[in-house]
Amino acid sequence: MMRYNLGYQAIIILLDMLLVALALYLSYLLRIYLPIGVPGPDSAFEPPLALYPAAGLIWWLCLDRKNRTGAFNRPQVVTALSRLMRDHAVACLMFLGVLYIGWRDFSRLQSGLYVGLLFIGLLIARCFLLFGQKIFNWQVNRVRRVLIVGTDSFARHIGHHMQSYAGAGVKLIGYVAIDADDSHLTLPLVATLDTLTGAVRQHQIDDVIIANRWFDQASSSTVDRVNHALIETKASIRFACDYAQFAYFRAQVEDMGSVTLVSLRESILSPIERYSKRALDIVFALIALIGALPLMLLIALAIRLDSRGPVIYRQERVGQYGKRFTMYKFRTMDSGAYTMPDYVPLDKSVLDPRITRVGRLLRQTSMDELPQFWNVLRGDMSVVGPRPEVATVVAQYVWWQRKRLEVPQGITGWWQTHGRADRPLQQDLSHDMYYIAHYSLWLDIMIILRTIPVVLSRRGAY
Repeated sequence: MMRYNLGYQAIIILLDMLLVALALYLSYLLRIYLPIGVPGPDSAFEPPLALYPAAGLIWWLCLDRKNRTGAFNRPQVVTALSRLMRDHAVACLMFLGVLYIGWRDFSRLQSGLYVGLLFIGLLIARCFLLFGQKIFNWQVNRVRRVLIVGTDSFARHIGHHMQSYAGAGVKLIGYVAIDADDSHLTLPLVATLDTLTGAVRQHQIDDVIIANRWFDQASSSTVDRVNHALIETKASIRFACDYAQFAYFRAQVEDMGSVTLVSLRESILSPIERYSKRALDIVFALIALIGALPLMLLIALAIRLDSRGPVIYRQERVGQYGKRFTMYKFRTMDSGAYTMPDYVPLDKSVLDPRITRVGRLLRQTSMDELPQFWNVLRGDMSVVGPRPEVATVVAQYVWWQRKRLEVPQGITGWWQTHGRADRPLQQDLSHDMYYIAHYSLWLDIMIILRTIPVVLSRRGAY
């Protein structure tokens, strides 16, 4: 997916915030000088200073900035402007709610002037940005390096079409040979399927496009090999075909003129979402670690007095993009339990004899997870996300289950708020897929809030 680069998105955000402040101040001036409404002293209509950041936060949250770049055309403009109208309407409702809670005496006429002025300003700004890209040929999206899997006439057609999108940031690096017999071709061959992993890392590839006319058994095998080769990379995988039956697969489709791309794997988080999530993680982890420090010291003392062994249990888990890391927990089992031949991390039971007395209490209250906020602070995990699994479990995933590795693994998640250890693994995976498909910062905050009563209820915790 071609998204605007982070710098351009930052400019849009700053422009939006400036328009919010300007519209709020202009509504004040119009309310004073226009001969309409109930008259009053100027100070009665001056917006409170706290209303400026409050309004800015509302429009920052509501305005959609998941912009996709590509060929400039009328449908793109219509879609962008209709999305702006929808988001502005939602922000207006939230703004009126904030006024009702905190500033009930704020002039209703002035509120109407503000939302009208702001919409005009946002509309003008969006039109200027959209048409500016076309007229001045602005480079507003970062360069995405592309490899094409295939060397036949259809693959060459895809490559030629990609080169026409150079102005939109697409850079064709070369082709990947499916068969060894393709090595004699004059195409810029970068790799074969056997050396694809190294080529993607060497050339820092962003997108790998599999070019096949038909989704038959042979192309299915190619897709499977490409997916396995790129498991531990960040490259997006797409399938380019002209086979209409492929539309029955539930995949995202992107139209690039005469070429249709079907996304088999996409970057889940946009740059703004990724940095916003990381900021939330750092703030929340710091608050949790500082606030829970006295409790964690008491827990460490209780573990020491209750049984022999280390206070902290360390285990290797698989994080985002298959990266392995050491996860920390308070030890809840006898020190020798983790080395027993029959020890299985997923085999949880209320009557497990290996769990210590203090460990049972820690598990029921989820306080054994507190050291994982250190993992969050280190960047190994996130506060919210699919639970990180051990490598032996991840090795058994089929390709679609590996989708859960494309977001940061978390302490809590969507499935923890719908049942914890008392739910089958298959249902847990379906909840993780729901979280990935519907990700937003608001969803993360909602999951954190919903986790609190789930932990207090101790339901499914053992």
